Amino acid sequence: MIMVNMRLNKSLILSLLIAFALTNQVYCQEEDQKEQAFKKVQSLVEFKDTVSKIDSLKQSGHKIDVNVVAIWESILPEDSTSSIALYYLNEVLFNKIENPIYLIKFDKIKNEIVSVEGVGQISIE
Repeated sequence: MIMVNMRLNKSLILSLLIAFALTNQVYCQEEDQKEQAFKKVQSLVEFKDTVSKIDSLKQSGHKIDVNVVAIWESILPEDSTSSIALYYLNEVLFNKIENPIYLIKFDKIKNEIVSVEGVGQISIE
């Protein structure tokens, strides 16, 4: 009876280790894809122009900043059956108010940006 339990325990431990290794591999692949996607967002002309304008406003004393909000699973109805991730490029006023400037859609299967839509403008110019 003790030998059977030891074999079962070894099998269970081996199964758990394999499951952990596979889960960890999938997680790492997703994290790599998120990092690659963000680098592609940062390489957009719209991203660079927005950051440049906001940096200039900051240097002239305005309390403004820029951030990117990522939503890895799109919540938009038109993306419900696709593999789209959303990125919002926002201006941030007074460290509180976020105003979206661009909505960027990234296709996780194609591994590319599929659209860049201007949804607002910098409020201080």
